[in-house]
Amino acid sequence: MWHSLVEPRLRKFRVVTIGEPRVNHGESQAKIEWQIQDPNGNLLSWSTVVWNTDGGGRLDAFDSLLLAWWLEYAIAEGKPQSDSAAFREAILQGLRHDRAALESFGITLRPSQYPWLPPITLDEWERQLRERSSADSAAGGT
Repeated sequence: MWHSLVEPRLRKFRVVTIGEPRVNHGESQAKIEWQIQDPNGNLLSWSTVVWNTDGGGRLDAFDSLLLAWWLEYAIAEGKPQSDSAAFREAILQGLRHDRAALESFGITLRPSQYPWLPPITLDEWERQLRERSSADSAAGGT
């Protein structure tokens, strides 16, 4: 997944800084802020969350793929960085574009970003994204 879907999309971007982990929500998670520079020199922010669980730290297995889709389908198209509707639409576009590749790698489930929730099928994930995008459109934006 990394070599085929993530790394090629990230090549034109540069990591400027990786912040120190900050503990959030008591001690249940830590957040790391990234500063990324696009080819035009614009700085972008990305957060990676690591959850503290009884089994150790847990990271969203799709975090890097979501970043790649966000950069390709939202930021590269000039959408505002803070636009959550644009982020969801970018993820939906990425999933539609890369679904066959994901399945060819044996990836048929979307692990939850929350360690206490079970994974969902790619069909269910796409359905949820479509519903949220429709709700965003009906509400007029973010």
